[in-house]
Amino acid sequence: MTSLRGRARDPTYVKKLDDKPTFDAIQTGITEFQNLPTDVIKKNYRALYNHAKGGTVCDRRTKLRSISDITWVAKCFKQLKNFVQTHPGYTKDTTRRFQYETIAWILLSIDKHKHKEDSRWFWNEAMRLQDDIDKERDENLLSDDQLHNFVPYPDLLKEQQKWHKAWLLDPKNKKLNLYHLLLALNTLIPPVRKNYHEMEFWRKKEAPPENETNYLWEQYPSRWTMVINYDKVENKRKVKGYDRQEFKIEDEIKGVTQGKKLNEIINKSLIHYPREYVLTGIRTTDAPMNRNSYDKALFTIFKKHVTQNLIRKAYVNHFYGKVSLGVKKQIAFRMRHSVQVAEQSYQKINLPKKFKSKSKKDVSESDDDDDGYELPEPRPPVPKPQVKKEYFDPAKYSKEYRKKHPEKIKKQRAEYYQKNKGRVLRNKILWMLNVAQTVKHPTKQSIAKYKLVYNPQSKKWE
Repeated sequence: MTSLRGRARDPTYVKKLDDKPTFDAIQTGITEFQNLPTDVIKKNYRALYNHAKGGTVCDRRTKLRSISDITWVAKCFKQLKNFVQTHPGYTKDTTRRFQYETIAWILLSIDKHKHKEDSRWFWNEAMRLQDDIDKERDENLLSDDQLHNFVPYPDLLKEQQKWHKAWLLDPKNKKLNLYHLLLALNTLIPPVRKNYHEMEFWRKKEAPPENETNYLWEQYPSRWTMVINYDKVENKRKVKGYDRQEFKIEDEIKGVTQGKKLNEIINKSLIHYPREYVLTGIRTTDAPMNRNSYDKALFTIFKKHVTQNLIRKAYVNHFYGKVSLGVKKQIAFRMRHSVQVAEQSYQKINLPKKFKSKSKKDVSESDDDDDGYELPEPRPPVPKPQVKKEYFDPAKYSKEYRKKHPEKIKKQRAEYYQKNKGRVLRNKILWMLNVAQTVKHPTKQSIAKYKLVYNPQSKKWE
């Protein structure tokens, strides 16, 4: 997304619309999802499409053919405006700002001349929300909701130690294993953004590929390196031409991290539960833990709505008051932001005294001196690679067949319609009544002609 700072005095001014060179440079005439300008816009579009697909956003007359066809946004952008304003999942200013900007981008992508003024409200509202966000950041205050759910770093660490001891007593318990690893990743090293839930293990000698997947790479036997290919600041890295970020888990920040301990935890976790993903579902163990499951795990652990962002704030607020600028830079590098951003957006002044750390004791001197923590000698077993079998794909075959024989299919359809006209029309009426629900009740002529009967048990016409 582009920055919304540096607005002109006119509150309705939008550089993308009112600066001719900027407006002229915008690509338009785009109708397909894959051609949208950025990955962030694509991600936010997916969320809007999934909501609209349920039929609660747009008018029922607006047909959503597939996720790849973005033209439906131009037909119901007014409904989308109301939806984003009222949907309970879009209560945060940052979330609404991103969705308003996404809608505006899509309108311009479809037809920037036709929808220039249609997009203006979305740009203006996004800028207004960003002003509020900037003001809150400048004041360095946590909101009331954040204060209610805030857990200070010492308590995060105590919770990690508690789950660690429980896991040692029952090492084959997958829930204890995964939830403890989640806590260890967020407390023993500087916590990254919400990227752990889809991170994969990479156990080959060569470095992981550069794609949109983040990895824990076994760079040397039983020694792990975190490889960040993608997160919310990845576009900035690519623009500046920087290499992707890699750091060895064992590389300690003196007085701050416990990377060697985390490295041992990862190895022991794999001994008792070999897998491909760093965090998996508790029941669906062959798939990565999704975002919702990650949030539920945090709620299960803390019995409050602790977010990844709050964990990062707790980490910064605990350490920044007691370390040098050089150490702050090391922490900021691992958290993938600058010291300035950490001090502006993460370090807060309205934390209650009970949340402010008084001790300058080295965090590595924890109370978790468990003699039973040492790992066995053997290297964790490598999961057997799953060989994907090639099966006949009828959908793919049908799609290719339709492309090769359009005239033949058209002729066959016409012939079928003439032979089965009554059946086709009857099925169409039933579909309109039961599925599309564009018709509430059939006419008397249709009931008599097609022998339609209403089933009160299924509440459908048959």
